[in-house]
Amino acid sequence: MSNEPRLHWAPKVRQDKIRRLYEQDARGLLDDALLDDVGTALYSRCRSILLVSSQRLECPQCGHAFSIAPHTDDTIVACPTNCGWTITGKHYHQSWQHRDLIGTNTPAFQIFVDRYPYVTALREKMILIDQLLHAFHQSIRYPVPHRSAASNLIEGNHVQVVAFLDQLTYGTASTPDVHDTHAAWQETMQQMQRFRHSKPNKRRK
Repeated sequence: MSNEPRLHWAPKVRQDKIRRLYEQDARGLLDDALLDDVGTALYSRCRSILLVSSQRLECPQCGHAFSIAPHTDDTIVACPTNCGWTITGKHYHQSWQHRDLIGTNTPAFQIFVDRYPYVTALREKMILIDQLLHAFHQSIRYPVPHRSAASNLIEGNHVQVVAFLDQLTYGTASTPDVHDTHAAWQETMQQMQRFRHSKPNKRRK
């Protein structure tokens, strides 16, 4: 077992917060506190995704970031700063397993982490959030993306998250560009569906 404190990964962001943010934006009434709440939560979630995807972690005792081999047994891994914190490969694996923390082939997570802390204008923050939520996991085998990146970020499974994004509120007072981003996202989703339906069935008859 690992020493305390325990390893922690940022949770997915609640749908109701994102829904309220878009409703406010549609009325041209962005709330600074709500915007920062959502943006900060997405920033923390993206950092966790990037760490897990690159097989790295931040020591919960001293904050040092280091690489960890993908052990799934009782091999003990110690923080290289000698702060005394340790974890087994098994417990590390269990800490992120089944939590949608793998986000490879998706540059949007890194872009958001790099840019969000330095943006101050409310509408610029809204654009960054909107672009992140409507990003995709790119396929390395096929010419179209294969999954919405928001399923790594928002509470719910992939089907629920896609339906949620499709029902977000927009209005004439919405931040410029969010309409276009949503329309492009819908078109990409349709392309994904058409591609999947066009693929031959490989099951034996």
